[in-house]
Amino acid sequence: MTLLLLVGAFLSVAASTAAPTAADGSAPASTITVVPAARYRAGWFKRLLLGGHWRDAWNTPIEAPVVSLETFDGGLSPQRQGGGGQTSTLHFKSAAGRTWVFRSMDKDPTPTLDPDTAEGWIGDLTQDMTCTAHPGAPLIVAALLEAVGVLHATPQLAMLPDDTRLGEFRAQFAGMLGTLEERIEHWIPGVDKAEDTLACSSGSIGAATSGSTRATICARVSSTSWSATGTATPASTAGCG
Repeated sequence: MTLLLLVGAFLSVAASTAAPTAADGSAPASTITVVPAARYRAGWFKRLLLGGHWRDAWNTPIEAPVVSLETFDGGLSPQRQGGGGQTSTLHFKSAAGRTWVFRSMDKDPTPTLDPDTAEGWIGDLTQDMTCTAHPGAPLIVAALLEAVGVLHATPQLAMLPDDTRLGEFRAQFAGMLGTLEERIEHWIPGVDKAEDTLACSSGSIGAATSGSTRATICARVSSTSWSATGTATPASTAGCG
């Protein structure tokens, strides 16, 4: 039952997700129906040995917006490739001066292995374990974080086009499915105080700090909090009493 509910939630989010929209209201020119990752399809025997996990979600066709690099937020220009050991990430700068980041939906954990191991059955098994994660998790979690007032990125379902504007990154990223989100942390006042904010709101600073230090921290973080859109709202002082 839990599996069916979460797969349904992903499909609902994917189906209802509007085309990625920039601050100026621009949007992709088209959408495409795509399967997130067919390589996680498995028969009954493989499911018996390795588990069903989220294979059904990874193999369910969804409608994904194709980002227009020419018009989105005035136009997007790729700047650099990023990411950690598994996610393929591409940073863009828009003509409007904003920074956007594309993150691949599918992951590749094999770079964490040595080359010989990655090319063998251990590499195949490691890759297959990607299906233990839900493909639409970032889209679902963002809505939950918004509901409880936690500062967060707002990823949007997107597919990168096969476009010459991708330049040197075209071979790797053209036609890749993932999410697109604006990087807003650099212009949010007090964003470097996240640790203090979390400590204050959780009430944990009481045991770890003196009364004067605790009062100073709470005074700084309780006056204002910031939503993902940069809108100032009264912050909770829970844990500061």
